Amino acid sequence: YLPDYDVAVEFDGPLHYYHSSASSSSLNASKMLRTAKTELRDCLLAKQCAKVVTVPWFEWRDTGSSPEKRRAYVREKLAKEAGVEGAKNKEDPAAAMKAAAGKQAKKAVVESGSDSDGGGSGSGSGSGSGSGS
Repeated sequence: YLPDYDVAVEFDGPLHYYHSSASSSSLNASKMLRTAKTELRDCLLAKQCAKVVTVPWFEWRDTGSSPEKRRAYVREKLAKEAGVEGAKNKEDPAAAMKAAAGKQAKKAVVESGSDSDGGGSGSGSGSGSGSGS
């Protein structure tokens, strides 16, 4: 999730796709379809975020193992699909995603620690976003 842009980014592995033809022996990307579960996830995310950008595993694989090529791929995809033009000039989107994940993890630790220090009311109510994928 990129909070500065309100964009959800999902890296979808092979289990998020199935083959549209009876011959599933080839991994032809043009014959890959997203599963209903993946479509539903993106529909729910779209209700919470301005944009949802998905990175299919076969496109990620095709970028090769070069970190520079992968960063360029993510930058281009975010610019094209979510209008995140600032990602080209302002900062590396992959670094922004990593930083956002770190902030969310730190926030979760702080929130969970606030009730255990005895200063809270003990209600334990969280945000309840429930967007786990």
